[in-house]
Amino acid sequence: MSSSFDRARRGAAYRTFARVLTGRGSAELLPLGEAVARLRAFERRQLGLRTIPLSQIVGSEGRVSDSDRDFLPLRGSLRQ
Repeated sequence: MSSSFDRARRGAAYRTFARVLTGRGSAELLPLGEAVARLRAFERRQLGLRTIPLSQIVGSEGRVSDSDRDFLPLRGSLRQ
């Protein structure tokens, strides 16, 4: 019997494979600095806490290799 964690990891692998086959690019999260540079952000301001749809998140401050853009785990060591 497969755990939900194992299914999520398998899902991440399948999605990565599908992206390669279809040429849709990477599903990796970008380091925050790189995401800001690619989006050419020129102004920052504090907006407080806001709900952001997961589909709009492209970067992370640290731990970018832990999950993909769908927040599926990429490493078995994350099980716990």
